[in-house]
Amino acid sequence: MVNKKQAGNYDDYFSKKLKDPEYLETFLTVAFQEYVEENDTQHFLSLLREVIMSQGGVAKVAKKASLNRENLFKLLNGKSEPKITTFVKLITALDININFTKAKKNRKAV
Repeated sequence: MVNKKQAGNYDDYFSKKLKDPEYLETFLTVAFQEYVEENDTQHFLSLLREVIMSQGGVAKVAKKASLNRENLFKLLNGKSEPKITTFVKLITALDININFTKAKKNRKAV
């Protein structure tokens, strides 16, 4: 069983890993691929929340993205539906680029 100190150490470790641009790129690529395959918006938003927290927190990222902090909290907690314009503002604020590649043939459409 993991105690609170170990969990805290892991959270710190994970947050530091997400500050590494290469790790962040891989993490978000896999998170988005999982979203496309499983259509699980809540899971994707929880992973995006981890990224946002590692990049200074909701308030800082919301300000950088010109988004309302409360609305971003609602989005990340599944209390509002994400819009593409919000997503674009977030990825821009996080200094992330999206690259598209051809999908494998056996994937189902979202």
